[in-house]
Amino acid sequence: MTAAHKASNLAWKRTLGVMLAVRLGWEFVFFVDDDITPYTDGRLTLSAEHLAYALRAMREDSDLQAVSWPSIHMADNGVVGHARPLVGLGQDVFVSGSAILLRVTTHMAFFPYSMYNEDWLMMVQLVAAAPNWTRALARAGGVRQKPYDCFSLQRALHEEPGELVGEGLMSMIEDHGPALINKGNVDFWARVKQHRRELLYWVIRKRNDGQLVTWSRDETPLTTDPVTGAMNAALWSNDKVTPEDLRRWVHVWWQDQTYWRSVLLTLADEAKQRPKVPATAIPQFLSQPRDPWVNKDGEGVRKEVKARV
Repeated sequence: MTAAHKASNLAWKRTLGVMLAVRLGWEFVFFVDDDITPYTDGRLTLSAEHLAYALRAMREDSDLQAVSWPSIHMADNGVVGHARPLVGLGQDVFVSGSAILLRVTTHMAFFPYSMYNEDWLMMVQLVAAAPNWTRALARAGGVRQKPYDCFSLQRALHEEPGELVGEGLMSMIEDHGPALINKGNVDFWARVKQHRRELLYWVIRKRNDGQLVTWSRDETPLTTDPVTGAMNAALWSNDKVTPEDLRRWVHVWWQDQTYWRSVLLTLADEAKQRPKVPATAIPQFLSQPRDPWVNKDGEGVRKEVKARV
């Protein structure tokens, strides 16, 4: 979609983890980022006991597809999410992929490659494919995330396209449920983009006594306020994304599920037909080359399992 948003391979690593879990025939897979730690003050958090409880809950409730431990300390939000409380706006901390337990099935979703909010987008597909989408996700206790520069200009540039996609899709789910995710037209995405720009302008004004302090990327910053700088960087990235870019990206991402499902079915068949891989042999298993993917028609394919951008 833009050069700015292609800055992380985290989604690709998580997607490979999903593929590995299906290939090995696991019942569940748990992802946790290396900057996440549990609380140590006795509150409900990510502990062995609470992880075991989440596993029991998922075994007893087949509708439940994922349990997430949101980051409460150093909230797992984007730059705008961190700015909102500083200007008097509310901001929730949503479920995320920083610490998440997933049910392993052949209708699991993938994490779209190199797109911010890849965990939200994975959960959108997961909810859409779930037997009961209103009961597919659960939130567990909070965790701590290692502090980071939440108003980095590079972070703001990278996040903005994914924020536009994520906010638009969440709006669709709230209004229509997951069935109409792929139905947003150019006019819809133009409204999403404009609403986002109005929010960025509003934050800038609140940080600058009502003045709209903006500058272009090649100009000298007009203030040293890191929040204003980050909002300007988000605007620069916003400028480069068109409503048609957003519509097309979501359409292709949604269509990619067809191929993704065939990959999971192939891996699940291999898990049933071939010897079990013990945990100690996983590194050796991963180092072995595999045959080209074969689709349902028997035609060899070599397509990357990621949303094309």
